[in-house]
Amino acid sequence: MKINAVVYWGVPLLLALPVEAASLTVSLTPKPANTFELAVQTETGFGYWFEASGALSAPNWQPISSNRLGDGAILRLQQTISGASRFFRAVRVAQPTISPNAVAPMAGQLYPQGAILGAQLLGLQFSIPARWKGAVRDGTSMMLFGSDTEPGLAVAFISLAGGAPAIAAQLGQSFATDAFGGFSLTKAPVINGATMVIEWAGYGTQYPALIQLRGVVHPSGGVVAFAGLFLEANRAVIQRVLDDFVASTVTVPRQTRADLVTLISGKAFSWAKSTSVGGGGGSGSLSSWSQNNAYFCPGTYEISTFAETTYSGNLSGGAFYTGGSSNNSTEVGDWTIVDSPSGPVMVMVSSSGFQAALFSVVGNSVLFGDQQFDYSGPRSCP
Repeated sequence: MKINAVVYWGVPLLLALPVEAASLTVSLTPKPANTFELAVQTETGFGYWFEASGALSAPNWQPISSNRLGDGAILRLQQTISGASRFFRAVRVAQPTISPNAVAPMAGQLYPQGAILGAQLLGLQFSIPARWKGAVRDGTSMMLFGSDTEPGLAVAFISLAGGAPAIAAQLGQSFATDAFGGFSLTKAPVINGATMVIEWAGYGTQYPALIQLRGVVHPSGGVVAFAGLFLEANRAVIQRVLDDFVASTVTVPRQTRADLVTLISGKAFSWAKSTSVGGGGGSGSLSSWSQNNAYFCPGTYEISTFAETTYSGNLSGGAFYTGGSSNNSTEVGDWTIVDSPSGPVMVMVSSSGFQAALFSVVGNSVLFGDQQFDYSGPRSCP
């Protein structure tokens, strides 16, 4: 083990931790208005976080930072020292990594057995079990899975926010009233650390099946969940498939930009564009107008698009004509903002699949990639 540390008041502590999991504890006498600074040289593939305790004889280490995935840069912490935080330590542990072969699920694609689905920006991946295949369900953010040789149906979906109890309650409400209305819980959801199990039973002749869900809670919030729809006689098959999904799931802490998420939550933005071609008369004219309205709340976003086109001109025989068309659409999904080597990235999961774009703030506007949305007012959130 090699640890080099130098500690001074107001001067960063540079820490070189060993390859194996380890921590370094530093004790300082608390003084009012003093600040303790800690810096760790990180390495790719390892997670780092900082903890504090009020004593060493019976330590009660509590995290004072999130688990950050190392990328070779120096990770710094600045902490005001209080009477309750007299001892500090940095912890480093090996972290799983997302396969470079992982692909983000997109609508219109059929994925075969063994396909690795996920993305580095999402901080997760999972594989399709043997003899099964899947695709994104049209108009939803769900993936559907089936087999040519085995009975049952499986569903996978991703949430980017929320803790296990809230997610379990939300899933229970969803399966009881929405896509699979007519099912009721057979027992209370079981939450064990990072995993959850929920089961529903259908009633009557319309829904004589069972639904079992296995969820893996993400360390940065949210869950990747796998649900199986089956008859009791086929329980063993679906349980094996769900076990395979869960066993193949890898989660890596996302570098969530909580400051930017908070900045745009509870706000609405808009983008509008109009064009006009021609001047009417013999040459004819074409005008188009479109507007996108977007709002963001914790765990959900909505983008509404309104487009209208009008045209007028002379037919070859001299007759004058006018006409127009309009198109409205709405996209609803889950979102977060994470750090990447290129800067902050807005990540969205919706019926359009997985989307990501560089995110920046310019005055009262936000940019998603090269599209600028201007602030249009507050938005109330549930």
